[in-house]
Amino acid sequence: MIDLSFPWAIGPVPLGLTMAGVYGLFSAFVARKGISFAAVMSILALVSGIAAFTVHLWRPSVDHMTVVLTAQAVCTAVLLLLCWLLWIVRKPEGETQQPERNTAQTRANDPRVIKGLLFSLAFPLVINLLFFFFPSTPNYCRRLDYLGGYDASAAKCHLRENLFGLHDLPLEIYFGVLVGVFGLGLFILIVFRLCLKSKAFIIT
Repeated sequence: MIDLSFPWAIGPVPLGLTMAGVYGLFSAFVARKGISFAAVMSILALVSGIAAFTVHLWRPSVDHMTVVLTAQAVCTAVLLLLCWLLWIVRKPEGETQQPERNTAQTRANDPRVIKGLLFSLAFPLVINLLFFFFPSTPNYCRRLDYLGGYDASAAKCHLRENLFGLHDLPLEIYFGVLVGVFGLGLFILIVFRLCLKSKAFIIT
């Protein structure tokens, strides 16, 4: 049963972003303009909220890192699937452009590509290391109270919990998926782009 006592396990800010993600993804499919930055952000907001809500209802008995990594892998697959669906339902716009005559090796030597790959991998690596060394724990903010007191730091912590949710596994999953899937998805798309350009060069 869902606990409706305040603060919620998943606060109003993540819930609002999830609802915005539903609207953004629906609008992207209706507009049929293909993949855009707004559409990708909508997908990320949606899958993050669904993953957090799933974990909130179904508390797995495994350790938190296994849950985070599994959620990131599954949600990355969902992200790529929805991006592919957005791509295939897009409206045709004029003539198809000729593929650039660049090999994957040429593009891989481009410093911007290398920086992009490293940058994308840094997202899941950093967030997972933070969750590994500083796991979310329930009643974290209440532990800042001193002998029943209510100092400024504890008040700020409670305010953050009221907005984002409790320091617990669902909130960890939300941000783990939001940040981790962005990096993993970007890395896979860059690699796929390199392979696509290489294939186009071989065909031409």
